[in-house]
Amino acid sequence: MPTLFDPIIVGSLKLANRIFMAPMTRLRCGPEAVPGPLVAEYYGQRATAGLIITEGTSPSLRARGYMGQPGIWNDAQVAGWAGVTDAVHRSGSRIALQIHHAGRLSHPSLTGGELPVGPSAIAAKGEVHTANGGKELYPAPHALSAAEISRVIQEFGDAAGRAAKAGFDFVELHAANGYLPHEFLSTNANARTDEWGSSIANRCKFTLDAIDAMTAATGVGRVGIKLTIGPFTPHDIVIADEQELYPYLAGELSKRGVAFIEAQRPIINWGVPPIDFDPFALFNKRFSGVLIGGAMFERPEADAMIAAGKLDAVAFGRLFIANPDLPARLAANAEMVDAPQSSYYYAGSGDPADGYITFAKMTP
Repeated sequence: MPTLFDPIIVGSLKLANRIFMAPMTRLRCGPEAVPGPLVAEYYGQRATAGLIITEGTSPSLRARGYMGQPGIWNDAQVAGWAGVTDAVHRSGSRIALQIHHAGRLSHPSLTGGELPVGPSAIAAKGEVHTANGGKELYPAPHALSAAEISRVIQEFGDAAGRAAKAGFDFVELHAANGYLPHEFLSTNANARTDEWGSSIANRCKFTLDAIDAMTAATGVGRVGIKLTIGPFTPHDIVIADEQELYPYLAGELSKRGVAFIEAQRPIINWGVPPIDFDPFALFNKRFSGVLIGGAMFERPEADAMIAAGKLDAVAFGRLFIANPDLPARLAANAEMVDAPQSSYYYAGSGDPADGYITFAKMTP
């Protein structure tokens, strides 16, 4: 039976272990969205993970949802990310760039003055952090036309091509947590009656077309996807028919040679309601790639899920923040360090290094 510490083949690449680093929103890239040496050091410190999946990275200015978020739409950003991939590869790990379009979960102060976009002109419930540091209600987004949808899909493909140029081993489409692809999948943010809405196949079309564009840029076996199971209440997303939609989507992703699905179960301590079914069973036997489980795993459960064949790997997020050598700590059954929540997204002290690269590895 495989364990967390056994190697695994993802796409055509052999990874050292099944302890993956989950994508997390760290926001240390400044107003120009360029990852600098601090970001390279952060990911380099954590490069004993079998695979690192980066924080969500915008394919265009209009896709941005947060200040300090990295981008992948210009040459300066590609050069910054090349420093990150080099740091990770020098330590023997592999790294995926998560491509993230915020969709309606944004604000004109973040998107160059333009309204955020979505499948329909339906505002999300809740408030957005604006570029001036305050909060405002989410605005109703601009509903994308068919021609505009084609251009956004091409942005995903262009971003994947730039990621390959920067040295990334994989790219991941962020189709979870209420962002643009998830909005198209949903039954409450997508009220379209054209080829992009209503039926399961139509609501999956945006996601699958984005996957196709990314695969065309990177080649088969270098693309993954993140999906959320259950309603994502923090960002006001519901898929009423998800127990039918996700098996259909898994089959379509398999046909396209997608390397991995990162499936995120409900995050109960974020106020997300629990579900009464096995979220990972939606993909088992329907998806031929690697299935990664995510959201608040500890080692005993991760061990059991991999040993039972329900998951191929586990993505750890919170534990990687304050434990940069997490695989070694898990192997030693060592005590874990807890990161202060004040440093999860921004540096609590105002120093961008604080709570980011300031956590020590175990003493040998």
